Amino acid sequence: MTTAGEIHSRSPEETLRAGNEFAGTLWPGDRVAISGPLGSGKTHFIKGICSRFEVHDQVNSPSFIIVNEYDGRLEGKIVKINHFDLYRIKSPSELDEIGLESYFTGDSITIAEWGEIAGERFPETVSVKMSYGEHESERVINIERKKNPPH
Repeated sequence: MTTAGEIHSRSPEETLRAGNEFAGTLWPGDRVAISGPLGSGKTHFIKGICSRFEVHDQVNSPSFIIVNEYDGRLEGKIVKINHFDLYRIKSPSELDEIGLESYFTGDSITIAEWGEIAGERFPETVSVKMSYGEHESERVINIERKKNPPH
């Protein structure tokens, strides 16, 4: 399982698999900030995470509604996955208005696309930085665990 390091994905399917593998390192209470330019695979990576947690809902980027909440499973128990898209947030103070911190619970995993926008209001456990590779379909995924898992 990937806890830190660099992954090279050569297709959307490989990005999904990378997200699925990475999800094996996550536990309730974790917060994941995912950054990268448009089209770099952030949502595909999150779809892979959600597949690991047996989320049956359609996983899409919540660009206009800010957050999607999914019910997943971990070791036979329900785990909430909160999927934020902060692209339309203009300042970290807007996050107070939507109650971002209320999602930081010990029984949920919170993932934020464009997580860098949140600044200090999103104290991530894991940072995932996605970028384009040398070829059109290649993506480079850098993962850094900043805090130890809460379990």
